[in-house]
Amino acid sequence: MSPSTAISYSEASNDTNTHARIWKGNAEQMPSTVSTTSSATISSESENKGGDYIRDLSFPHVFEKNEIHKALLECMRQGEKWQLDLERVHGFTEAESCEGFSRTGKYLYCDEFPEDAVNKKLFPHAKEGWILLKETDCMGRNYPKELIDLDSLVAINGKCFGEF
Repeated sequence: MSPSTAISYSEASNDTNTHARIWKGNAEQMPSTVSTTSSATISSESENKGGDYIRDLSFPHVFEKNEIHKALLECMRQGEKWQLDLERVHGFTEAESCEGFSRTGKYLYCDEFPEDAVNKKLFPHAKEGWILLKETDCMGRNYPKELIDLDSLVAINGKCFGEF
């Protein structure tokens, strides 16, 4: 691209649907506005199967915490505790802990956790994490609405996905 065709500009606006941006291209192709938010709900191919719920944070998502929410939270907390205990309680190095954690995810959809997935010292702990992850994954699949409820709650509170 030659310097004569490169156009750069920034736009400051009080409108929450536009952000400062830089345009590189010829002037005829320059968009007049760019929207970064939409009130439309994005559909999912699996919606037709009746399984997915799409999170819409454009309005406050209010729900009453039930036993399913509590069970999902407990599974997640157990998994987090397991991960932290690898180093703090069991004395594994950060690299060993990362290996154990990543292998639980790698073999999540297998029927058994393979004995050769990690070293013998780490195996019982990694298998424990694999079981916890399978239980949490199963609950999330069986109760997607409740999982979205919890995710919406943390998003409203300014936390990252998965932080409860």
